[in-house]
Amino acid sequence: MEFKVIKRNGSAVVPDGMFKLCGMENAKLISMVQLNGGILLMPESVSTFELITLIDALTSQACEFLEALAAECGEAEEEQAGLAAADVLSEFEIVLPDWLRKHAGIAEDAKLECDPVEEEGKLTLCKASYRHDLTDVPHPILQYFLDFGYDLYALNEMLVAESQEQTDAE
Repeated sequence: MEFKVIKRNGSAVVPDGMFKLCGMENAKLISMVQLNGGILLMPESVSTFELITLIDALTSQACEFLEALAAECGEAEEEQAGLAAADVLSEFEIVLPDWLRKHAGIAEDAKLECDPVEEEGKLTLCKASYRHDLTDVPHPILQYFLDFGYDLYALNEMLVAESQEQTDAE
């Protein structure tokens, strides 16, 4: 998937040609809607039909993003067939009582990692070295992956790898 990349220099400039391509060449005022991870620019006011076409365009774009992400993850193994999102998430959730988190100095919203020490029959539990995993993915996206046979475990690996927290030494 290709995007037009512009250098951000403190005052974002949208080329006039882009407004023309979007049918907004006559718009005097522009509304800016903040989205998680993006910005939507649109005319200050839109008719009902314009709003419907905008919703359709956003839906289409969201589908393209989702398909590109799913293709990157690849097809799921047979073991994932028939699973519900809750089944998969249960493999990634580590739940500790609040008092234990507080005693260990681990923030309530911090991710946790667990490493078994097999020969001793112990577990090492600590704050995770990453910020995001499958438990952060909205359920409709998880369900899409499950319904169409895409690999949620590959998605989890991507999320964890991309959100590794850097240590002071790096």
